Amino acid sequence: MPSNPVVIFPPRWNHGEQWRVVMKTQTRALIDLRPRYVEDTFDFRVAAVPDAKVFRFAIEVRNKASEGEVFTQYYRSDDFSLEKVTRHLRVKRKRRLSKTATIRSSTTNAVCRLSRIFRSTTTHGRQPPGVHRGAYRIVQEVRDSHDRAQIMLQRSEPLGFLRVDMEWAAGDPWWSKVECSENPPPDAPFNGEVVASGHLLK
Repeated sequence: MPSNPVVIFPPRWNHGEQWRVVMKTQTRALIDLRPRYVEDTFDFRVAAVPDAKVFRFAIEVRNKASEGEVFTQYYRSDDFSLEKVTRHLRVKRKRRLSKTATIRSSTTNAVCRLSRIFRSTTTHGRQPPGVHRGAYRIVQEVRDSHDRAQIMLQRSEPLGFLRVDMEWAAGDPWWSKVECSENPPPDAPFNGEVVASGHLLK
């Protein structure tokens, strides 16, 4: 009998499952404007899984260096596309305050920056290349091997394009490594640059 194929997608998330990721994010110095990179370690936890009432996964993301700040990524259960990202901030004062807001624009934070392109297209699922979402054109390419998959996501914009390259290994809850770059139009006199990258800690 033929052996069962290795399942890479979708990841089999279970409630309470945890993993850790290291990410580097570009930041610019105010003096010379040369790109610099900040490294952060994030702890991921599956906070909710789909049931009869909820049709999405909720993944909590905590930066070990930012106490009180929690990002929550919501993934649709049908295609594992990213629905939204929220940021919860707890402030330590005499009267404890907390605030939760949906992230609507990219910032220099690694979670926010990678979410900028993820919010526009399917990241874990499969969709045909050349999909148009409003003024943007989305391209997704997937290359499979026996135990891993390489995924390229590209979103074309008027001033260039965003590109994310991911590698997933079978059985892992998250990508093994990722690289996000911002690139100018083909006829621009300058090159693009990597703005965020990361890898899964095992």
